[in-house]
Amino acid sequence: MDSISVPGSQDYFSRSQLQIQLQQNNLGHTVITHKYSEYPLCISHPFYLDSNRKRAYLYLGNNSPGLFPRDDLHININLEENTSVYLTDRAATKIYPTTNPQDIAQVSYKFNIAAGACLEYVPESLILYQNAALEQITKITMDSSSTLFLSEIILPGRLARGEYYQFYSYFNRLQVYSWAGDLWFTDGMYLSGIKNSFQDSHLFALYPILGIAIAVLSNSKVKLLQTKIDKLELPNNLIAATSILPGKRGLLIRVNGQKNGLIKQYFTSIINELRHLNQDESLPYIPK
Repeated sequence: MDSISVPGSQDYFSRSQLQIQLQQNNLGHTVITHKYSEYPLCISHPFYLDSNRKRAYLYLGNNSPGLFPRDDLHININLEENTSVYLTDRAATKIYPTTNPQDIAQVSYKFNIAAGACLEYVPESLILYQNAALEQITKITMDSSSTLFLSEIILPGRLARGEYYQFYSYFNRLQVYSWAGDLWFTDGMYLSGIKNSFQDSHLFALYPILGIAIAVLSNSKVKLLQTKIDKLELPNNLIAATSILPGKRGLLIRVNGQKNGLIKQYFTSIINELRHLNQDESLPYIPK
């Protein structure tokens, strides 16, 4: 890990990595068998909330106040066969301003999900401060018998302060591969802030908070999951749509809303539907 301090406005940034290996022990519990972390990245000890204690619940941590310009963080998490993991963090991630739009914060994720394993990654929201710039790259390799739920919520500024689309840019690229290395699908989103010509449109102005999620599961259950999601009752200040991913590998869910909490509740409902299809318990209360 390198933490670099230079006098001036861009005076701090980090290059660090986190590596985690998980496997199922003799009791059927998911445990960490290897951990390597560099400041500011860290991972909590696993805790167990389900009655069968199969699924490990983990907090992914960043001990700095947020993401700074030129931060370069790498997170690599490997789930061995039949493991189950719910991964989250404790608080929203703040993306701090940069004086140069080219000095972006970068985060790279790599998830390997072996046969019969299940990963639910449900982070708290990203808050794009004025003059912030962020790039996220996520590569997932998974077996056809494994399950994935991945979500993200984006706030285009500190909305309570009237800060709205004053960031520079947000870019996210997702690639999902088979265990054999074949590309199943890819998704990308580039969101311009200050120069966004659509920021005052009815959709963005009325529903400024963005949510996106993917659910990857057995092909035979995809349409059933979509039907269950589409039947979920939505409040008046939330709009959502689902679409089937290429190869019927899963679902892409996009949401726009006025309140962060409502989007979180909606994603929780989807996780519960996904769990019930896999004969798993509903998501319990996660202390934050």
